[in-house]
Amino acid sequence: MKNILFLLLTLTVSSTQAALPIQSWSLENGARVLFIENHTIPMIDVSISFDAGARRDPPGKSGVAAITRGMLARGVAALSDEPELNEAQFSDALADTAAQLGGSAGSDRASVSLRTLSSQKESAAAILLLARMMAHPAFTDTVVAREKVRTIASIRES
Repeated sequence: MKNILFLLLTLTVSSTQAALPIQSWSLENGARVLFIENHTIPMIDVSISFDAGARRDPPGKSGVAAITRGMLARGVAALSDEPELNEAQFSDALADTAAQLGGSAGSDRASVSLRTLSSQKESAAAILLLARMMAHPAFTDTVVAREKVRTIASIRES
């Protein structure tokens, strides 16, 4: 997670609400944090943006950033105290917390977002899953091969 350049943590803001103050600070690893707090809706939104866009794709290998970003949610590696979670198990674990995962890969940046309930149990579990996904994704050979086939088929269809 040392490569995270930008971290945005906001509580959902209703469209009728006036602008809220933005708190800002930097972490020891250089990541910048922007924090907006609003207690009107019991949700937490986390958005992580990092320098990993298509401009970093190796020559002749367009799409690496997009495939890598898509692979993040395809499972997490085992840790000493946590088991490996395959794609289905990871998805089920997020669903158990009522969390929604999103993200994108653009030309200059990639991002991952998480929306979860603000209750302690659900938010802690969802944020832990997000942290594991970012720090220890499981890029298994079979899933990588499947995603390559899907991407090539999509390009051919287009």
